[in-house]
Amino acid sequence: MTSPAPAVAPGVRRLQVPNPYFEGQNNVYLLEGEPLTLIDAGINTPLSLAALESGLHSLGYAPQELEQIVLTHKHLDHFGLARSLQECSGAQVYIHQADWDEVTHFEATHAQVTRRYRAFLAEWGVPAELIGSLAFLRKDYSRLARSVAAKPLSDGQHLQLSQGELIVIHTPGHTCGSACFQCDRLLFSGDHLLPNYTPNIGATDMESGQLLSQYLGSLEKIRRLRGIELVLPGHGEPISDIAARISAIEAHHRERSGKILEILTGGRPQTVYQIALQLFGQLRDHHVLLGCGEVWAHLEALIEGGQVEQATSDPGRYLAGRK
Repeated sequence: MTSPAPAVAPGVRRLQVPNPYFEGQNNVYLLEGEPLTLIDAGINTPLSLAALESGLHSLGYAPQELEQIVLTHKHLDHFGLARSLQECSGAQVYIHQADWDEVTHFEATHAQVTRRYRAFLAEWGVPAELIGSLAFLRKDYSRLARSVAAKPLSDGQHLQLSQGELIVIHTPGHTCGSACFQCDRLLFSGDHLLPNYTPNIGATDMESGQLLSQYLGSLEKIRRLRGIELVLPGHGEPISDIAARISAIEAHHRERSGKILEILTGGRPQTVYQIALQLFGQLRDHHVLLGCGEVWAHLEALIEGGQVEQATSDPGRYLAGRK
């Protein structure tokens, strides 16, 4: 018999759902009481669905009893199963309005997103033959998620729970519509705050501009919250010292910006891809996008601060600024 999913706080259970494509495992949180609520849903694979169903059954629930599914952001490993769960339960699904379109029109936007990735990779100086060989651009990820009917959320909105109110905190950066949710002393952070590594910034919603600045502003927004004692992330273990974790993430990004400046100082102008190779070494498959996106996000912030500029002879290359 499956052991009951562990309680991480009174009335809150953590269900761990396998994720073979991205981060290994996702945390899905069940908020008991009325309405019976999930925070995130996991990726749409038979293995993930079976694990989620098993976790619910271990607590005496069936998926058909779910009444509410609240999504932290639009990535497949967080919203992929929402449609299947909604179909069997009739649960109302919520997501921040900035991520709403891609989740509710996933099949229509999936091809557009792939084209956008190809265009940015080319702009960042990734060789055409490498772009053509990247497996993640050729895979049909549409089977890992399906469009789901959802209501858009806005910053500061409140949802009612047995445990109290779930407060929407818009935290753009990882995606434009990334959101955390505060319930009394708990913060459900999705991928905004993770315990062991920093979330990728720059490989989603690249066209929105200044993603790193947005993300750092969102960190400061979370730092100013009062009464948070435990952060429940989308991957990994709970975070008990939120201030220390935020400070560590900020230090990481300062260090990364410093390394990029070192690479660009005193040498030839370089592309995003050339910088990424020096930062991360050999990049494979979707890590080409993740690595280049990280570099691009930092370059945008450095350009805004006058520390980096585009080469006048080649706007696709960058050099240390004269400021």
